[in-house]
Amino acid sequence: MKTNNLVTAFAIASVVLMTGCREDDFVEIISVCPEVISTSPEDSAVNVPYNKTITATFNDVMDSATITQASYIDLQKP
Repeated sequence: MKTNNLVTAFAIASVVLMTGCREDDFVEIISVCPEVISTSPEDSAVNVPYNKTITATFNDVMDSATITQASYIDLQKP
């Protein structure tokens, strides 16, 4: 009985390992991530009017069509 349990466990482990270790189609792209180099208003500015347009300058050209409210993530917001 112990031999059957051991063989069954080995067979299950083999199937799990073989199906979980397949090659993926991931293609790594090495590039520079865009960084904000300046903002208006400046960081930690006080007495900024509520209707002030906020701008950011990046270290690389950005595609404005990809910058949307849905794609924006506030990393400082908990």
